[in-house]
Amino acid sequence: MTDGGVYDNMGLEPVWKSHRVVLVSDAGGLMDAEAEREASPWGSASLAPGHKSWAWRIKRYQSIQECQSRGLRKRFLISGFTQGTIKGTYIGVGSSTSRYAAAREAGYSKRVAMDLIANIRTDLDAFSEVEQAVLMNHGYALIDAATRTHAPELIATHAAAFALPFPQFAPPVMTEDELRRRLAGSGRRHALGRR
Repeated sequence: MTDGGVYDNMGLEPVWKSHRVVLVSDAGGLMDAEAEREASPWGSASLAPGHKSWAWRIKRYQSIQECQSRGLRKRFLISGFTQGTIKGTYIGVGSSTSRYAAAREAGYSKRVAMDLIANIRTDLDAFSEVEQAVLMNHGYALIDAATRTHAPELIATHAAAFALPFPQFAPPVMTEDELRRRLAGSGRRHALGRR
């Protein structure tokens, strides 16, 4: 059993050939092979420095293939946007609302997006309250900013003003230092999961 990330990480295949408007939210990131090696039962801290186990190598080869597949789909999608064959937006988890001209909400900084949010694990492990809130705030703020910038015709004229769903977990209510403290370890996977 596996998820769609093996073949179509952004879920584009079922829709981009038959729909004129596509909103893509890419929340996936490549696994950090070095961190995986340390956590893996097959990779041991007792291995000689610089030595890469066979499990690490397999993960590395897999990540190269995933990177190529994701890159090709993203380039095709962006090309469709620029040529006008597809309308819509693409957002990536490591992005920030500051890159969109029509952003209504400040959201999280690029640094927080890259250092913290993009590194929150994306497996079936349970999320803490702050992890859930930050992921939802970030996704909603990005899609609102991207849509207002690249496809404003998709937003109803009388649409309610955008607001973060969990403002208590975003600046200025929660500082970036506090976010770093609360999200420390969010990228680590636990063999038996979290409860």
